[in-house]
Amino acid sequence: MQPTRQTPKNRKPADMDTQMLFGCSGFVGSSIGTFLLTVWPHMVYMNITSMRALYIGALLGMLPAAITGAWVTRRFGIAGSAGFIAGSIASAVFLNLRLRQGTMLRGVPQAPQPEYPDVFVWLLPVGWVIVAIVVCLLFIAREEVALDHPSGSKTSEDS
Repeated sequence: MQPTRQTPKNRKPADMDTQMLFGCSGFVGSSIGTFLLTVWPHMVYMNITSMRALYIGALLGMLPAAITGAWVTRRFGIAGSAGFIAGSIASAVFLNLRLRQGTMLRGVPQAPQPEYPDVFVWLLPVGWVIVAIVVCLLFIAREEVALDHPSGSKTSEDS
């Protein structure tokens, strides 16, 4: 027997409009929040050629975004996790363009040279999206993903 979510006795179940608004606001809020949390360190610390700036961006941006993404995934379910992944994809595009900006002038003697290899331009954004997907898979509630059988259908084990 699977555990079910129970509502308090004095509270009636939410109607369809309320559920849709809850899911849509969860998606939009988590995607915008993930993008802003991930991007703000790269806007404050403008030096994009040092590894220190990348560490600061990961520590102050990606780590809080991942923690918030875990909470949003638990709170809003599939809609929150999809918004978190969408926000991480948008921030990965920003990060790719920002790192590409730093490596664009590699080899020009007057320009500051980046301390990181060229492979970081695509490796860090792809890694960030993979981390976001793993966070969603780890923190999604089991009731949100019906892997065994849909609710209401009987199997031979239920008999």
